[in-house]
Amino acid sequence: MPINPQLVGFWNHASVTDGTFFEITPAGKYFVHGNPFPYEISPDGEKLIMHTTDENVVYRRVGHPSATLIGAWSHTYAEYGGTETFIFNEDGSYVNSWDDTDYSIGFHIDHKEKLQIIEYRGTVSTDGTIYRHRAAPNDIYEYRYEFVDENSFNLHDIDTGQRESVYHRKGADQ
Repeated sequence: MPINPQLVGFWNHASVTDGTFFEITPAGKYFVHGNPFPYEISPDGEKLIMHTTDENVVYRRVGHPSATLIGAWSHTYAEYGGTETFIFNEDGSYVNSWDDTDYSIGFHIDHKEKLQIIEYRGTVSTDGTIYRHRAAPNDIYEYRYEFVDENSFNLHDIDTGQRESVYHRKGADQ
């Protein structure tokens, strides 16, 4: 299905206050642009420490040690009993998995002392006033959408009409 060209661009979500923003491409791809966060690799190349806003997580290198981010890193969360793995590729793509099941894919930008994750969250299409988000693996969310003005739109529950989300064009409200 096509995408309403008014939706193409970078958006802030009214409930997200940490600087994370969202992108809808002309092809209808939906990305979440996370904020860069500090990271470091241990001198022996065995550990990757991600200093996120929630916690500091230590990942262990899978394979041969290296002083670069490129490669596979794994961390087992005792509280969840699950293992998270990141594979950072030279072309800037990444795959994140939990217990060997792909969880997210996207792109990474290595700012040398900070890491930015741009997560692919599926596709968006529109049909009249219907906004359809196809998320991985096969989840489909449908809303009624309306533009408040050229720089903001709302998503409403199709059945109840209750407003679910408010988006503002990035930069328009700053």
